[in-house]
Amino acid sequence: MSLALLSKESAYAAPLIGIVLLVTSEKAANKKVWAFAALSIGLTALFAVHRLLLFRGPGGYVDALSGRPQILSLNPISTVKALSARVWEILFLPLNWDAGESWLAAAALLVYVGSLLLIGGRSAQLSKRNLLLLASGAVLLVLPALHLALIGESLLGSRVLYFPSVAFCILLAACLPTRGTLAKMCLLGIVSGQCVFLAHNLSGWRSASKLADTICEQGVSAGGSPPEIPTQFRGGYVFANGYPECLAMKRMLSGQARKTAE
Repeated sequence: MSLALLSKESAYAAPLIGIVLLVTSEKAANKKVWAFAALSIGLTALFAVHRLLLFRGPGGYVDALSGRPQILSLNPISTVKALSARVWEILFLPLNWDAGESWLAAAALLVYVGSLLLIGGRSAQLSKRNLLLLASGAVLLVLPALHLALIGESLLGSRVLYFPSVAFCILLAACLPTRGTLAKMCLLGIVSGQCVFLAHNLSGWRSASKLADTICEQGVSAGGSPPEIPTQFRGGYVFANGYPECLAMKRMLSGQARKTAE
């Protein structure tokens, strides 16, 4: 957790996961659990103070127009839209719509949505209190990176939902029927749908990677100046940065290939 806190602001939600699990658990917490919770919260608070002192403020991504940290430039309308709609859309249906057409993804979508409609909480041992707590927890876990939560259809930036997805997965699992053929069908439909969505989303990143490689090769041939360098393609980053390093790598490989040929 310490390494995560030093890397990404969204990691400050880590202790909240423990709190959500603690309050929704059917078992009473013992001293070890409370001690671990206190350690996690205390450590996170220390890192938050360190961050404030290091950056003379909250730090993080900077708004290109104002020059201020983005977290200080929250828009109330976009915030409400992100928390009430966009976050839930992605948690329920993590599909990159910009990755291209796929009949397999379309078929998986029908099965997946059908499975979600079937579960409806039937036979699930989940109280209304815990249902509300887990749903609230999924939203609370977005708060450290709230300014980045309005994610587009390409799912770029959805990394801020890693922690919220933990609470959501527990919520979804708790709503599944506990036994019988229906439970097995719903579980199979949801898991297989998620696997197909992941493969579909990765295809967009593969396309972006191939395009980046082609651009680098063209850049070497053109002396470092290709006609166009897009920042993203089909939901994957291409060259928001790193283009000079890519050119250097390609030139080095070309030089090594020539020496080998000689």
